[in-house]
Amino acid sequence: MRLVLPQGWSLWMFHWLDGWITVRQIFRRLPSKKNRTPPAQLAMQESLYYAWKLGVSGILPSIVTGNNLLQAGKNAALFVKRTSGKSLSSEQGIQPFAGLLESEPTSAQS
Repeated sequence: MRLVLPQGWSLWMFHWLDGWITVRQIFRRLPSKKNRTPPAQLAMQESLYYAWKLGVSGILPSIVTGNNLLQAGKNAALFVKRTSGKSLSSEQGIQPFAGLLESEPTSAQS
């Protein structure tokens, strides 16, 4: 309790944000007749969601060890950036989207 209690606000904010992102992604996955989202955009949303979930694996330990929410988020972003090519491409559900995380967006030419 002595480790976690001083970081209560950061932990609460993190769990609220993570829950909001997770629920939003669940609702995006529900079938809908009005959904006209292009497959490429759906793939990008999924890849960003999985990158978020990969990154948050380091946020809780970072907060508990004394970092604030902002610093914990920066540490998690660095973790995702360093491991995206290795970890994400080896995950079975992410493999088709791994290239999207590493490639830069291209603009359509007229």
